[in-house]
Amino acid sequence: MNTRAISPWKDARARKQSALATALNREALRKRTKNQSGLGILLDVEIVTRMESFEAFEAHLNSTCQQFTQCGISKLVGDKLYPYFDHIKSFTNAISACTQAQGYASLCWGTLLIVIQCGCMVTELLQTTVEQLSELYQAMPMFVEDLELYPKDERLRRAMCDIFEDFLDYYIQIIRYLRKNYFVNVFRTLVTPSLKHELGNTRKKLANHIENFHKSADLVHRRKTEENHAENKAYHAVTLAKIETIIPVEELSTPKFPLNTVNLHRNMTFTGQDSKLTSLHQCINPADASTRSKSCTLYGIGGVGKTQIALEYTYKYREQYECIFWLRAAQNIELLNSYGTMGRKLGLISGNDIDQPAVEKIQGWLEKSGKDVVAQMQIENEAHGDWGSVSKFWPMSSEGNLSIIVTAQDEISWTDSKLRIEPLPPDLGSRLLLRQLDIKCDDEDRELAKEISHCVGGLPLWLNQILEEGKNKGDNWRYERAISAVFDDALRKLPRDAEELLYMLTFLNPDETNEEMLLSNHASDKLAFLRDTDDKNRARYLRMIQALSISQLVHRETSAHKSYLTTHRSLQEGLMQKLNKDTETRQTAFERATILLRENFPSSSRIQQADPEKWPLIGKVLPHVLSLLSAFERAEPCIIRTMTFAELLADVGGMNMFDRGFVKDAQTILQAAESTLDDLHEPKHSRLRGDIVIVLGLVTDHIGITERLEGLDLRLRAKEIREKCFSDIAAGQATIDDEILLLIPIRTWLAVYST
Repeated sequence: MNTRAISPWKDARARKQSALATALNREALRKRTKNQSGLGILLDVEIVTRMESFEAFEAHLNSTCQQFTQCGISKLVGDKLYPYFDHIKSFTNAISACTQAQGYASLCWGTLLIVIQCGCMVTELLQTTVEQLSELYQAMPMFVEDLELYPKDERLRRAMCDIFEDFLDYYIQIIRYLRKNYFVNVFRTLVTPSLKHELGNTRKKLANHIENFHKSADLVHRRKTEENHAENKAYHAVTLAKIETIIPVEELSTPKFPLNTVNLHRNMTFTGQDSKLTSLHQCINPADASTRSKSCTLYGIGGVGKTQIALEYTYKYREQYECIFWLRAAQNIELLNSYGTMGRKLGLISGNDIDQPAVEKIQGWLEKSGKDVVAQMQIENEAHGDWGSVSKFWPMSSEGNLSIIVTAQDEISWTDSKLRIEPLPPDLGSRLLLRQLDIKCDDEDRELAKEISHCVGGLPLWLNQILEEGKNKGDNWRYERAISAVFDDALRKLPRDAEELLYMLTFLNPDETNEEMLLSNHASDKLAFLRDTDDKNRARYLRMIQALSISQLVHRETSAHKSYLTTHRSLQEGLMQKLNKDTETRQTAFERATILLRENFPSSSRIQQADPEKWPLIGKVLPHVLSLLSAFERAEPCIIRTMTFAELLADVGGMNMFDRGFVKDAQTILQAAESTLDDLHEPKHSRLRGDIVIVLGLVTDHIGITERLEGLDLRLRAKEIREKCFSDIAAGQATIDDEILLLIPIRTWLAVYST
């Protein structure tokens, strides 16, 4: 080992040996110990050199217990300390792995023995001495697994050295106090306020250093994972390059500026938020303009109009920007898909596929292009849009004017500015109502409009719902029903098939449901009302969409290549609450949504291999699957699981997601898939369960070092399942695929142990 690497450890050991010698004051303590006890126990720094192992420590400890039988040391040590000795053994083993030298572990064991012997001097002090040691050990996790994985990493060694010093400081503080206590007043209690404070501070330092160690271990693990992934990517790149010499590559398009990816229609009745538009423009175009990316959060409760303000901004100020991008970011896959659209518009990528190199190419363009760019990004909250996730896509600086508008229900800490969007006051709410109704009105009507705006909390979303009733009544309009009846009013007017479609949409992604997926030649009879078999059925579907659009429950958007449906998230949540009171209707809607996605999601490879060609289709369906799972988990009372649901989740969370790096989403999906099998009382050794567990092991291992042991356990379980499945195959009937499936968990299990 490098002598420079071990130097901090040598310095630390020297400091602690010196501090221990000072605390013991060897000669005086040796004499008084012999006089007081008559047992001639030798408390000396030299004793630590004979404690290289737990076995040596245990031998000395047994000798101490025999000599101090009158104070009950054996029972105290057995009850309070022995349960934690495994932690200390793992700690000293980790120290040995770090230093690859003798003398460090022995200092820990020897100092512990000295603490116990000092406590034995006075029976009144022994109980509290052991209790303080027990508090220390409760804070000590198991370390050796991390060090065995990465024995040569300097970052981990330095982090472990800090823990080593804290650990010995704690011992020495007790020894120092015990020695003082013994000579001054043997009847004083060990835990005086000063000592309690001193030991508490040391435990806090220890906890911080332990946390730092685990973070360092996680970083090392991620680095190694990225290196392995990079090697695989490089191999695939070489393979792809060979293929491209045979297959022509699709040409990139030439971008035309100004460039705009906003595909939502402008709200021509936008009312009452002009001051917010001005404030927003000032936030992302400050007078002291710099090259740093500028950002602003529009935040407020659902339905208050955040998205409409951002949308109006893109139209009102479009002449000031060369590029306007509309990014969906409620889910990682949505943000990746939005980036794909951006990259194709910019002529940086071709086709429907997008990977990390493509993202980096787009990010580089944003940073270096010198263009004036504004982007809107919708996220749910900080947990779904932390800077760590966003920074993978958005650069910190730009040679042009680079701005981002974030809409969320809560403040987002990483944005430069925050604008809280409040509900409309009664006068502005009434203006919105009367402007959209476009009727003759008098002062009484204006006052009534203010009352209605107040009743619905000034939320534009609910005002739009009420508008439909006003439009139907012409000049003699009134709204006298409670706000709780808004949904009932809208739903009661829907045809039955439109209502069934709406309930199914409640389980799908609210930002974009492609109509090609809805209106299709469905095999299942549960989707018969959406079959695209003839003109009659297509006309029926259009009537459903018309009814939903008129009711303001669903909006239909169109672009050059597709038409799709959107639903406001707050409306979707309200519909789910209504469905929770009608579990039969909810179950039907859930099963229809599951079947719809099952029909549109490609089945996984039989031998669990990622298929890059399927990713564009997977990327379109995945946001809906995540929405389906989220709605399922929030439902109360619980929705009844189905085998179709389990199979869908197993396929979605399979090797394709792992290959693309969506490991956290894959873990969530696969855990739900296995719990579904448990609810359905599926055999513990079924093939489907084996498929789930093997990928779970892979994704769990890649999440971080703290999940490493769980990943190993999952691989072992997958190995057992595959061996059982293989043994159930009749003699001579096993195929090559069966043999490959048997070998996959064995190969991945061995690969982990070889790292």
